[in-house]
Amino acid sequence: MLTILFGAIFIGLSLGLLGAGGSIITVPLLVYAVGFTEKQAIVGALFIVAVISGVSALLNLRKGQINFKAVIWLSLAGMVGSGLAASFSNWISGELQFILLAGIMVLAAWRMLSKRAPVKQYKQAGKLRLGFTGLGLGGVTGLVGVGGGFLIVPALVTLARLPMGAAVPTSLTIIFFNASAGLANHFAVNTQMMLELDWKTLFIFTSVGILGSLIGQSIAKRLPQQSLKKGFAYIILATAIGMLIHSFMQFFN
Repeated sequence: MLTILFGAIFIGLSLGLLGAGGSIITVPLLVYAVGFTEKQAIVGALFIVAVISGVSALLNLRKGQINFKAVIWLSLAGMVGSGLAASFSNWISGELQFILLAGIMVLAAWRMLSKRAPVKQYKQAGKLRLGFTGLGLGGVTGLVGVGGGFLIVPALVTLARLPMGAAVPTSLTIIFFNASAGLANHFAVNTQMMLELDWKTLFIFTSVGILGSLIGQSIAKRLPQQSLKKGFAYIILATAIGMLIHSFMQFFN
């Protein structure tokens, strides 16, 4: 139980502080700490991410920090991509989804550790490019159950030219729509698995995660973002390497 509580706090904090990072740990945490199967963990992660990001988005809505133009173009396409990817995930094994997730986690860590070019060097993207970007980001969410904030925040900064102060709450709003679309698709296609999930654990996880997210948002401006991002990146990278080693050991046994 302590592992679940600490994991939920970590996920909520990272979403509140960076708009990314922690939700990608949700799937391996549900598998290794709670005992979910890979597919159950991916669906459970969609629920956790959707609720935490949704609550955070509502609070940011009251503060007027969300860029609705970016939300519309990235979310509409993202919901389509998430729904399609969730449908496709029923045709592949949970083990393969887990390996894909580990690969995405390595990419996330690399992006969080790399030094990006200044925003001023980018031109504002057109609606079509934003739409295709949203389609791909939603696909990641629906396929492996991660919010994708590590991709959405850079996309908002570089394509929509949003400052970080607006990119993080806008990212949380997009994550909510993408995760909800993926979750709804899983419910429609695989209702039996949804009913068999350990909802008590998921609700505890989500409630603590919301608390962590609120704390993260309240202290975000007082903490060094780059140092935090690097710390989260190393945790994600270490987890991904462990997942890959475990997955390949199972594959060859």
